[in-house]
Parts: sequence; C-alpha cells; structure tokens
Amino acid sequence: LPKDSFKPSTGWAWAGDWFVSPEKTLLHDMDAGHTSFVEEVFENQVRLPGGQWIHMAEAYTDVNGEKILPKEEIECPLGWKWEDVEWDTDLNRAVDEKGWEYGITIPPDNKTKSWVPAEKMYHTNRRRRWVRLRRRDLAQMEALKKYKQEELEGEGWEYASLFGWSFHMKYRKTDSFRRRRWRRRMEPLEHTGPAAVFALEGALGGVTDDKSDDGKSVSTLNFGVNRPTISCIFDYGNRYHLRCYIYQARDLLAMDKDSFSDPYAIVSFV
Repeated sequence: LPKDSFKPSTGWAWAGDWFVSPEKTLLHDMDAGHTSFVEEVFENQVRLPGGQWIHMAEAYTDVNGEKILPKEEIECPLGWKWEDVEWDTDLNRAVDEKGWEYGITIPPDNKTKSWVPAEKMYHTNRRRRWVRLRRRDLAQMEALKKYKQEELEGEGWEYASLFGWSFHMKYRKTDSFRRRRWRRRMEPLEHTGPAAVFALEGALGGVTDDKSDDGKSVSTLNFGVNRPTISCIFDYGNRYHLRCYIYQARDLLAMDKDSFSDPYAIVSFV
C-alpha cells in the first residue's frame, strides 16, 4: 500500500512525518569486529552425466549458491588491504586434490544440497572454494568512518541480485532490485488510563474462519503487519554484559533432516 493509505491505530496519533529508516543490522558486515578476514568465492561447473565439465551461467557464487562477482573483479573493501597476493584454492576441506567437491541437483531444488570429495559418473555439479586473506589497514580508518557515516545518512536503499534474496546496503554490479524502508512514529492520544499499547493487537482486524464448530465467525489470524513495532528509544548509551550458553541436546526431534539434535542458546543480560 502507498504510505498515505496507512492510518494510526485506535488510541494513537501520528507523531511526525514518514522518514527513511534503513535496517541497521545491514550496516554490520560479516567482517565486523575482525582485524583479519578470509574472503571466499565458489567457482561452479556443470555437466551432463558422463559429459565434460563447463562453467555455469552463474560461474561464481557464495557458499549458499547466490551469484556474486568473479574473484578477479572483487575489490578489497575500504579500510582493508590484501594480505595474500593472489587467490588460492582451499584444500583444507573434504575435496579432491584440485579442490573440487561434487554433487547432484534433485528437482524441485535448483541448487545442490550436499557435496562429496569423490567424483562419480552421475555427478552433475562441482565447485571449489577460492580464498584470499585481508587485514585491517589502520591508515584508512578515518576514511572508513566517514564513508560509514555517509552510508548511514544516504538515501537508505537496500540492494539484491534477485527479488526474495537477502538484501545488502552496498550496491554490487550483479544487483537488479532495490528497496528502502519508511517509518512513521505514533504516540498515544491519552497519557492516563489503560495503556494504549493494549489497543494495538487486533486493531486492524484479522482473517476470520466461517467454519467454526459453533457456527460463529472467529478470528484465527492477525497478520504481523497489523502490529506496529514498539521501540524503546534512549537518549544516552548503555553498556551491558552479554552471556551466552550453547548446549547440544540428545534424543530430541530435530528441526531439519540433517541431524538428530539441534543446538539452542540461553542468553542473559547482566
């Protein structure tokens, strides 16, 4: 819906106009907090069973199979410098002597789910991992801070190669879609009496089920879009101590087909 079609919930009023609000988690790259980082890219090839290996249309992808730039076109990010002179094949994995691992694509999937180091005649896909180490360049830190600030204060666009893929803040040559998030704050009309937050749930209605046992129409689902985000905004910074405990449980029903148990975390703030 257009922004003008949104109306405040019962007991609430708009506080200000719409503003661009990028997802701040996208500002933190995988290398955030590291002084060294291994850049990786996967080279992919395909063949008919028993045929010759040829490069795929998406010759270079990330570990999840999403298309990225060829390794020759990947530039060292601002604030970093290459430690390795050239890209190198990663042989410290379950791969053959040339770094290849093999698999097949089973419909309706369009990507290989599992890989093995030994080549078989029925294998139709193979890939190998190229890596290159980079380190923080302290001489570029001031320029990096300025760049990050400009990125945060920019137009707020997020980019993706295909619609439905994960979005990122920095534009890449392979991107064909972009989006940006708009937000508008609300405030309660009354500051006394029952908290206006209780009027949010179900304020815009939900999906009804006409086939209930008693013949009455009951609400069965409230979409998440009907519930505004409730934010607690602080005027000053706070420091917390985060403790995480990771457990591996046994004899539990797994959430996927790859294992018999799933890890879970207990997180506490002190």
